[in-house]
Amino acid sequence: MTSRDESQYNDRLLFLADDDNDDIDLFKDAVAQIGIRSDLYVHSNGQQLLDTLSIIAPLTPDLIFLDINMPVKNGFETLVEIRTFYSDKIPVFFLSTSRDEEEIENARRWGATGYLSKSASLPGLKKILSDVLLRDWAKGRDQDFYVRIQYDYSE
Repeated sequence: MTSRDESQYNDRLLFLADDDNDDIDLFKDAVAQIGIRSDLYVHSNGQQLLDTLSIIAPLTPDLIFLDINMPVKNGFETLVEIRTFYSDKIPVFFLSTSRDEEEIENARRWGATGYLSKSASLPGLKKILSDVLLRDWAKGRDQDFYVRIQYDYSE
């Protein structure tokens, strides 16, 4: 990963892989309202995200967000390829509507940094993403798995 000094801390390169346009729009709105300067690259499936990673290497995104259920290549398959071929250090978060304990455990076992529940509301998603985007994951421990099951806020 390209190093950044403290003055660039808020400049983030974010990747999102999700095939639901409503969820994508909500994600974009939440990131914009959090106020973190970022470039967001949106991919409709895991394979598109992996293709972009191969094009921009050795530059890597600061954070990757993956939906689990996508066409072509799902979130788990994408995570395995990221960890195998690109980096075990890039923070990768699942962003899913599923609260299945087995999926959460698989995410941890296969190297995800965290597992976040999608919120259907903008305030709820802003809260979830603020917690993630405002943390300096580069300073985290190698084994620092952050699980956040967030139920929808109706604020």
